[in-house]
Amino acid sequence: MRLQTHKRGFFTCSIIAILLLIGCITSICLFYLARLQTNNKYYHSTSPALYISDPRTAHIWEITDTSQLPFDSLLAISDIPLLPLHRGHKHQDNTGKYLIAIYPDSTWAVWQSLHPDKTQATINYFSKIISNDFTPIKEEKENCSIYHFATHNHHFFHLYTQPGIVGYSYNEHLLLTPANDHTLQQVIEERKTFTHNTLYIFCNDTWIYDRNIHNTQADSTEVQ
Repeated sequence: MRLQTHKRGFFTCSIIAILLLIGCITSICLFYLARLQTNNKYYHSTSPALYISDPRTAHIWEITDTSQLPFDSLLAISDIPLLPLHRGHKHQDNTGKYLIAIYPDSTWAVWQSLHPDKTQATINYFSKIISNDFTPIKEEKENCSIYHFATHNHHFFHLYTQPGIVGYSYNEHLLLTPANDHTLQQVIEERKTFTHNTLYIFCNDTWIYDRNIHNTQADSTEVQ
């Protein structure tokens, strides 16, 4: 009788333990899926063009093909330390490309969508190529984080991070003064079917862009 009671107690405890284990595994899976869904939402909903500072004074390059980087009269884009594009996630219209703003004084800033899961890899990448693996200084802002990297030539390189978006420049001001230019964003959205590198210039109250900048005879289009 006592043995049967012991067996029943052991069986009951085993069932409870199994149910608790299943509950824990289910909770972990649900948490992971919710986090993944949130990160994917950030990644696919960001608009890098809205973060560009004072875009109407700059040459805005939309780079989708790095095999033939264009040479701009203001600065050679090949000299800019571009972050490798991560293609481990479903391609969307605002992903898989760089938006590079180059200003008349040769300062520049790069903006691109980035999946939140790639943020640490991005920090590690710039730490390696910019500052010999030294840990950057992290500064928390109201809606973002800024990482400051000491460079080989004793300057600072700055990295802006927010879920779904990164920006980087040697000029911190260019990362912290977004223009929220919806006109530029609209122009980029309208030409989303093109895959060539593109140059945007604001002239005479309108955006002008070259859709096929690789060709010697570029197809220039004015956008009202």
